[in-house]
Amino acid sequence: MSTPGAGGRDPATTAAPDRDDPTPRRAGTWAGPRDRPFRYEVLAEVGSGGEGRVYKVRYADDDSGADEVFALKEYRAPAAAPAGWPDDGTWDRVRNQARLLTSVARGDRLVRVIEVFRGRVVTAPAAPEGPLVPVVVMEWLDGPDLDTAARAQDCAVQTRLTWLGQLAEAVHALHGPDERGRPSVVHADVKPGNCIIDGDRGLVLVDTGTTQRAGGAPDPRLLRSGQYAAPEILLDPGRARDVASDAYSVAAVAVFLLTRTPPPAAERPDLATAVRTLLLTHADLPPRRRSAVADRVVGLLVAPPDERAVVDLPEWVAGVRRAAGPRRRRVVVRVVAAVAVLVALGVGLLVGLPTGERAAARVPAPFEGELLYAADLTAPAPEWPEHTDPGVTTRYAEGRYDVHVVRPGTYVTVPAPPTPQIGDEVVTATARIASGQGAWGVWCRGTDERGTRRYEFQVSHGGAVRVVLPDGTATTWSYVDGLDTSLPVTLSARCDDVPDAPVELTLAVNGTTVLTHRPASILGPGFAGVSGMAFSDVDGPTVTAAVTRFEVRRGR
Repeated sequence: MSTPGAGGRDPATTAAPDRDDPTPRRAGTWAGPRDRPFRYEVLAEVGSGGEGRVYKVRYADDDSGADEVFALKEYRAPAAAPAGWPDDGTWDRVRNQARLLTSVARGDRLVRVIEVFRGRVVTAPAAPEGPLVPVVVMEWLDGPDLDTAARAQDCAVQTRLTWLGQLAEAVHALHGPDERGRPSVVHADVKPGNCIIDGDRGLVLVDTGTTQRAGGAPDPRLLRSGQYAAPEILLDPGRARDVASDAYSVAAVAVFLLTRTPPPAAERPDLATAVRTLLLTHADLPPRRRSAVADRVVGLLVAPPDERAVVDLPEWVAGVRRAAGPRRRRVVVRVVAAVAVLVALGVGLLVGLPTGERAAARVPAPFEGELLYAADLTAPAPEWPEHTDPGVTTRYAEGRYDVHVVRPGTYVTVPAPPTPQIGDEVVTATARIASGQGAWGVWCRGTDERGTRRYEFQVSHGGAVRVVLPDGTATTWSYVDGLDTSLPVTLSARCDDVPDAPVELTLAVNGTTVLTHRPASILGPGFAGVSGMAFSDVDGPTVTAAVTRFEVRRGR
């Protein structure tokens, strides 16, 4: 069979070798270029949109009787098109889009373009008449689009998350330099309707009509899909598209896949709150998993374009999947066994290390050292305060000491009883997130009993950790794989004077060191305590940290 695109030609732009035009064997609907108008037999119209119609076609340009099928898109002139359409730049744009896709090392995640020509769909036996329009022939994919597949009643959320990962692979393939090292390619219309779930290949990203070079000339058609378009595109539809807008669309598709509900449009001023509420109430996940997933999804949606542009999308999806639930038990057993072997061999393990910060060795928590103060907070301890401030309450309740923050953006420090102020101290607390969304933590070297200036170590309800410095700046949030903050979590923070730095801050979570940070400034020996914090973008009742243990040790 003489397959389109064979014979060493450029499959995106060149017609098949010339030969006498065959006469159709029967009446029907056909398509092809000017010299081969009956190259494809139209089997069915399968879709239509603002740009044109899509057909399922059979390649019929030989006598083999083969039955290979393709998808054929016939462009049509838009309303108020100029007299010279498609020579107003439309033909060049369609041809260039096809060339772009053929230049990408796409693997199985991007649709394959077979050929592009100027022709038209005609019904035989009438001869082709009228102007020739752009036509794109692509591989035929058997399966529903993502919007339909994800809404199926028996479609599990883990299957949908697998498709999200495959979508990230497709967009990542576009964004990487092509085989000649040229600038990235952007899809510019990532949405569920442009993804096909093929029975053999999984998710495939289709629709070549918006593909363009990143940062290239703006598209005069001003095309955009409102609920999946980035805020900068909605604000200025004529701007050049880039990888940042594609990244936003992937995050918006994640909202749909987790909830089976289209996301709010980016133009909403309360976008972060609206998406978080949607995920917390409708995500097909255990309730205790939803907040961690919401953190990652909302984080990408609200990130400014320059931050979205550098996100590794496959890794981002991997983080969403980790937050959505633990790995299967049999995998965990293998990991535990591997850890045991490494420990026996004296190999250090690095867990959840923030970008740009140096790794620390695995150490037990609490760190070894002389115990200076300990409080079992499962029963009232007179030296721990019970009081109510605006937006904050601390109290004993049912075998725990609650730090309850009820006002968005509120932060509170709770001082421990005065202990000896030493240069190397270890502060350890055990607590869980009893309700809501926010963070809790421990602090050391407070300059006064209220911890007005301090080093603080926080863990969020989503299982991320960071260090907050006295000037209010902080390290980046770093997720600890598999950390369930609805269960008791032990934070052990060490504030240590070291010879080659002002101070070294080390945090261990449940016995494993997860980060070390050396700030540029130093606080001397001081006070310690626990803290609670509500996120500023959360409405209504926020976070309650239930503390059950607190202690201070001398580090050396």
